Amino acid sequence: MEELTRELERVMSLEEVTTIDQFRDARAAPKRFFVITDTAKPAPSTHRATCQHVREEWVTTKVLVNGRRNGRYFTTDNYAMAEARGARACPTCRPVAP
Repeated sequence: MEELTRELERVMSLEEVTTIDQFRDARAAPKRFFVITDTAKPAPSTHRATCQHVREEWVTTKVLVNGRRNGRYFTTDNYAMAEARGARACPTCRPVAP
């Protein structure tokens, strides 16, 4: 089942971040976006790769320490795909703005 989920994410142009190296690679690409899910929030949020609300220590806690129990990080270069999945734009980095 997990393999099918990963394949669907790849095809849908969302890649789940499961390692710090993946996070760092995505963060280094300024045209990438992060889509963050959180069980405490009603909808995922989309951020530019350079957004101050996307921090390595938070990824470490949510993904590695807590085993993605309370949410996940995804990366994409396709903002429309994030929006189609119901993600809200971060009001700080405004990923839809030019």
